[in-house]
Amino acid sequence: MLVYVSREKRPGHDHQKKAGAMNALTRASALLSNSPFILNLDCDHYINNSQALRAGICFMVGRDSDTVAFVQFPQRFEGVDPTDLYANHNRIFFDGTLRALDGMQGPIYVGTGCLFRRITVYGFDPPRINVGGPCFPRLAGLFAKTKFEKKTGWGKEIGWVYDTVTEDVVTGYRMHIKGWRSRYCSIYPHAFIGTAPINLTERLFQVLRWSTGSLEIFFSKNNPLFGSTYLHPLQRVAYINITTYPFTAIFLIFYTTVPALSFVTGHFIVQRPTTMFYVYLGIVLSTLLVIAVLEVKWAGVTVFEWFRNGQFWMTASCSAYLAAVCQVLTKVIFRRDISFKLTSKLPSGDEKKDPYADLYVVRWTPLMITPIIIIFVNIIGSAVAFAKVLDGEWTHWLKVAGGVFFNFWVLFHLYPFAKGILGKHGKTPVVVLVWWAFTFVITAVLYINIPHMHSSGGKHTTVHGHHGKKFVDAGYYNWP
Repeated sequence: MLVYVSREKRPGHDHQKKAGAMNALTRASALLSNSPFILNLDCDHYINNSQALRAGICFMVGRDSDTVAFVQFPQRFEGVDPTDLYANHNRIFFDGTLRALDGMQGPIYVGTGCLFRRITVYGFDPPRINVGGPCFPRLAGLFAKTKFEKKTGWGKEIGWVYDTVTEDVVTGYRMHIKGWRSRYCSIYPHAFIGTAPINLTERLFQVLRWSTGSLEIFFSKNNPLFGSTYLHPLQRVAYINITTYPFTAIFLIFYTTVPALSFVTGHFIVQRPTTMFYVYLGIVLSTLLVIAVLEVKWAGVTVFEWFRNGQFWMTASCSAYLAAVCQVLTKVIFRRDISFKLTSKLPSGDEKKDPYADLYVVRWTPLMITPIIIIFVNIIGSAVAFAKVLDGEWTHWLKVAGGVFFNFWVLFHLYPFAKGILGKHGKTPVVVLVWWAFTFVITAVLYINIPHMHSSGGKHTTVHGHHGKKFVDAGYYNWP
């Protein structure tokens, strides 16, 4: 039996988007079939493996399975460009993080590709009602109406949770704090396949919505810090990480700009690195290396996929994460509601000529401002450092090389972003390199020539310090 349910959307009434649709479908399906399991798929996903449902149900009917609330399948996508420029496959998360959570209380609910046990949605077993044929459509339609939910627990204690951007994560979290578990199921051929936004702007909007929803959870009564004792301690740590990760944007902004600006100002955070500094630095780098090796091994990804994931993480942190932090703090302080744009996954219209045409379409958004500033700050900082070495102002060029390497490491991470905003397929790499080189050379030439133009027009001043050291043009730098 195949039944298409279209719910009522009354003007002036918040239909609660996906959460409202799932709750209406859950009520209507209770009359139509009342099956013990509910499969949730987004409209842009399809079943790719006919054995997927059987594989998921096995986790719910086997031994010690009475406490399994849902089975989460990893998301798989088609139509993504071969280089996965914006890390749409995100296998570090789907094949690494979710698999790791399976060893605790279970993976989080990610909004699609999930098989639920019906009683976990209701909180109790639904009644078995035998309804005659003529009453079927009438009652099912009544359950799909918006007024049915008035003065009920739907969207609060029952069903998918309302009034949150990430209703999927919160709904799964509510089940976990009640003591339910979840399971991770990855099969081949892939269970379900969907589409992903390959355009940079749409991808950033998608990440903005996710990160905004995560922060909303942190500043709400669903904060995992205050969850019930039924939540596994390590599962609590995982949820805290999931709800706070956008805050990394604040620190990353400093990491990607301060070292470059230090070359311009000449004032460095670390004047003379000590032995302990190098020890701590070695410990941090070694830890990051071990984590990277474990991620590659556990997720079963290549080093290129892992690095591509890191590249987009930096792009998202400098743009979408930062915007999410600002939006949520504005909501918390000024009590302003947050509206978000649904992610568009429709092609641009040139898919017959080029299936990845949408990848090279530039759609301006303010989210691009911060990464662009970071790119030019690092280019200018490197150019100034290069100019100071050539001009003889800095003689220890080996010490400068470490900072310049870090600047180019930042630029290398933001290369996919630069490629996305500069357009056409095949021409972009050359354009990006030309602009970077042009900015670098112009900055270096100006830095070298402008001081000499001023000094040639007037008297050169040299001031002696207390110990006889020379402070040339009132500027003396301890390092390098």
